[in-house]
Amino acid sequence: MGDIEDFAMPEPTVLNPDAASRLLLFIDHASNHVPEEFDALGLRQDALAEHIGWDIGAATLAHGLAKRLTLPTVLAAVSRLVVDTNRDPSDALAVPEYSDGILIPGNMGLPFELRRQRFERYHQPFHDACGRLIIEALRRGVEPMLIGLHSFTPQMRGEEPRPWEVGVMWGHDDKLAVPLVEFFKGRGLNVGQNEPYSGQPPGSVFYTMARHGAVNKLPHAQIEVRNDQIADAEGIAKWTDLLADALRHLDGAVSAATGP
Repeated sequence: MGDIEDFAMPEPTVLNPDAASRLLLFIDHASNHVPEEFDALGLRQDALAEHIGWDIGAATLAHGLAKRLTLPTVLAAVSRLVVDTNRDPSDALAVPEYSDGILIPGNMGLPFELRRQRFERYHQPFHDACGRLIIEALRRGVEPMLIGLHSFTPQMRGEEPRPWEVGVMWGHDDKLAVPLVEFFKGRGLNVGQNEPYSGQPPGSVFYTMARHGAVNKLPHAQIEVRNDQIADAEGIAKWTDLLADALRHLDGAVSAATGP
């Protein structure tokens, strides 16, 4: 679990980088991969397969949406337990020592230099890839709309069950959030509005959207699907259809609001 200097580094996956869509899809917790040099961070593989290791179903949904709508898409390459691309490097939880009550041995007392290397090798390349898609969209003369796609567990240890089927998160800009919430409500869903996580301080878990959306004054929102609904092929198919319709609706609603 030591120095990673000499090891090959997985790169983020980029789909449809040259597609014309102005919707860009970013998936922070797409993978539960832990590079071999970290010895699974001292965890069993079944623990890494749970929600602490990644956003269950999010990558499969993203691949389906990217194919269906030809969306430029970036998927992170390593588990959120190696480094969480959706947290600021200054956040202690970006390399967590515990997650949902589970000890992460490979992160305990991590020296500053090894922590820095993780950000350099896994966090920054993901954000570089997101930035390149934004630059390409702007080069084409369109204002990109950024969507973060996540999933959430139905219940954290020691907490109340989460009733929402889908959540929409936003910060100060609700340009994309409002039509998304309206769409999901129109489909009869229990919609969390900045629930189960919030895009607003304090306690914001919205780093990727803030870094690429808010800082660049681009419209952005984060969608969270409860992961028990996308745990099998039937659920994935249902939510791929639903989210494809939601994103089409979003594109149309924003176009109508802003005009030609």
